[in-house]
Amino acid sequence: MNKIILTGNLGKDFELKATTGGSMIGTGQLAVKRMFVKEGYQDTDWWNLKAFGKQAETMAQYLKKGSTILVEGSAQIDTWKGDDGNWNKYEYIKIDRFEFLDKKGSNDNGYSQEFEDIDSDDSIPF
Repeated sequence: MNKIILTGNLGKDFELKATTGGSMIGTGQLAVKRMFVKEGYQDTDWWNLKAFGKQAETMAQYLKKGSTILVEGSAQIDTWKGDDGNWNKYEYIKIDRFEFLDKKGSNDNGYSQEFEDIDSDDSIPF
């Protein structure tokens, strides 16, 4: 099984590009903190991210540098032979789903994940 779940902060704005066929691809980098047991030392791992289609468009619209998100997906490796004859590879997380984790107004991304209070209706039996 190839499944990865990460929580972290974007290192730059999520970028959107169109392929020659018109499909949308979004890319970004996620900084994920890693804690060492010894001395409580903390390090950061950087993960390349890729999203496709409508999901990529949504992410590019709302995610900016510093946005805190949760991503769920799978590890992928693209390989190709370069003009110099050497093989190259690009490792990334192909995003299946994501969640905004910033609080409303904390990153000025224009979205809200908080619930609005509604008046109670005592006529509802549950």
